[in-house]
Amino acid sequence: MNDNLPHLDSPLVLDYGSEAYGFIYNRTENIVARNMSLSFDSNAHLHKIVHTPGTYRIRIILAGIYLIRFSILSSVQSYWSLRINNDLQPELYSSGCYGVYETCHQGIYKLPEDTVLTIVNQTESPVVVLPEIPGDTENLNNASLLVLKLDSKI
Repeated sequence: MNDNLPHLDSPLVLDYGSEAYGFIYNRTENIVARNMSLSFDSNAHLHKIVHTPGTYRIRIILAGIYLIRFSILSSVQSYWSLRINNDLQPELYSSGCYGVYETCHQGIYKLPEDTVLTIVNQTESPVVVLPEIPGDTENLNNASLLVLKLDSKI
């Protein structure tokens, strides 16, 4: 084992001073109605980011400059929007092939303290289904969200 790397059970602090980060994901089937928020069933590493598995709200505790990246897999083309404190960000369009469509987004945002993030289905069809990930495929998911604080202080 490389002792120079952070252990998975310890807070991750990157060389450039990241003091808040989170990885939130979903593996179970998720049916999301139009204009409703996507819920996530699992958390990996969270530090100064709050999310309860099975819910859709992600709370950012510290103010700062953040990288936000999310990815969603579905069987239909879909539109998803990021909401920051319920303010709708631009729509995002999915692309894909062979019956699987992926919506990916990454952006850098200046967030105030105690910000709430949600991802909302903006598709015209009544629902979008995210398929369940079968078996012991622990590294796969149908939706994920990565949040990383880029600055140490504003």
